[in-house]
Amino acid sequence: MDSTCVDVTDVPGAGLEDEFVLLGAQGSDRITANELARLRGSIPNEVLATLGPRLPRVYRGALAT
Repeated sequence: MDSTCVDVTDVPGAGLEDEFVLLGAQGSDRITANELARLRGSIPNEVLATLGPRLPRVYRGALAT
């Protein structure tokens, strides 16, 4: 089973049905693997390596085939 828990206690107006982006972009807001790693006291490679293998990936730019 794949699951993710996110503590939104301090996010005003956050509700059960709200969409969130953990890594990537939504509108003009963006969070990168570098920023997420810094926030969790880790490195970007660890952030990406710990994403489950069943999570869909979308490659863009030079890596896209």
